[in-house]
Amino acid sequence: MRLLGKCGRASLRAVLLSSVLFLLLRLGGCTDDMIPVEVTGYNHMDKRAIVSFTVNGAGGPNLGPGGGGGSFNCCIEIPKRWRPGMKAKIRWEYGSGDDSPREAEVAIPKYTAQNRGAVQVHFYPEHRVKIVVSRYSLGHPANPLPQKDWAPWTLNEDWARNYHEDQHKK
Repeated sequence: MRLLGKCGRASLRAVLLSSVLFLLLRLGGCTDDMIPVEVTGYNHMDKRAIVSFTVNGAGGPNLGPGGGGGSFNCCIEIPKRWRPGMKAKIRWEYGSGDDSPREAEVAIPKYTAQNRGAVQVHFYPEHRVKIVVSRYSLGHPANPLPQKDWAPWTLNEDWARNYHEDQHKK
């Protein structure tokens, strides 16, 4: 007993072949161009908590007022190589309960294979948010966020001294 005629078998083969090709193309794109990294955040506000946030759907840790940088969530995939025009969608909620969830699309500053690391989200007063991708936390002189935007964090003098000594050895 035949369930499929000649045309049915040809259609089934075509569907199976296209499905396999689709999967191979999808898997090839993921493994070659993307890399998993952790998500962390910094709350630069002294009176408001961030009870939840996401970066392109990947969750980050809760952030008390003036807190952050010590907790990481895994994982988000980012391109191995930065490209001009890259952006991320950030969604967050404050802990006060009187604000509705917020959302912003922010530009991702340039990163390299040498400094690529965690996705760091920075929350500021008046619903401002910035993002950097770096293996260096705030306090390290190689963190790409301008130091004027670090407060309340400051430069760690020990890290700075060691970093500058390492740079002179190269």
